[in-house]
Amino acid sequence: LVGCQELIWGGDRDCEHQWGNIIKGKEYGRHDTNDPTSTDFGGWANWDGGTGNQAGYFCSLCGAWEGAFGLEPTPKLYVQHTIEILREIRRVLRKDGVVFWNIGEGR
Repeated sequence: LVGCQELIWGGDRDCEHQWGNIIKGKEYGRHDTNDPTSTDFGGWANWDGGTGNQAGYFCSLCGAWEGAFGLEPTPKLYVQHTIEILREIRRVLRKDGVVFWNIGEGR
């Protein structure tokens, strides 16, 4: 489940992390335009502290990110974490094993 488990991704395992400010997450259902008839729901909204998800924290010392898979603040970070997870799955999967990776939006 997206956002149900926060982990520390990347960085230095021995670092005594100093976490920065919370990263503003995407606010679901919000238009990123002033036009109320717009159908553009994409992009990162300006989070106002109301609804929406928190996108974690970065360590100012080693660059580690603390947050839940699926709530990464950038697509690049999401892809990096997806690759990391799939490599671990491949490591333990039988030679004849199959993985189906379902990517969907969990609104």
